[in-house]
Amino acid sequence: MKSRLNQCASLFTTTQHLTKMKTSIVSIAALVFWGCAAPVQGPKPDAAIEAPVPFAFVERDGVRLPRYDLGQVHPSHQVRPEVPIGEQRLLGEAIIRVVVTPEGKIGVLEIRKSDPRPVIGDSAQKAVAQWHFPIVKQDGVPISYVVDVIVVFAGPDTPML
Repeated sequence: MKSRLNQCASLFTTTQHLTKMKTSIVSIAALVFWGCAAPVQGPKPDAAIEAPVPFAFVERDGVRLPRYDLGQVHPSHQVRPEVPIGEQRLLGEAIIRVVVTPEGKIGVLEIRKSDPRPVIGDSAQKAVAQWHFPIVKQDGVPISYVVDVIVVFAGPDTPML
């Protein structure tokens, strides 16, 4: 048991370091894969951050919005998806696109991918709907932005964020 705790602590420290370096969500997902439930800490609720360099841009309703990686805009509150009843051994992935308003609230949630079954995307969408994102300011003005959240279901009771 102690070696498992040491392994988790080591992975958590490595993940915190990698996250500060703005790496991809894969480094965060590695934590959950090893069965470590340590959360990645984000800013305080309603905290504002200066706009980082966008990963890409997304055209939405005629407006060009910056798209960020979770490593750039850490949610201050995350809820892990529930593994659907009877689907504990289902392997798959969901991608949820989140449009965050200038107030840091979730404006739109869209299932971009739910493979191999729709129940995975539904479960991920319900969890992500409860997340809290930071307010992002560009030149002192709050802006809307987009984040794609990848959730991987990798076996019994282990949805990865």
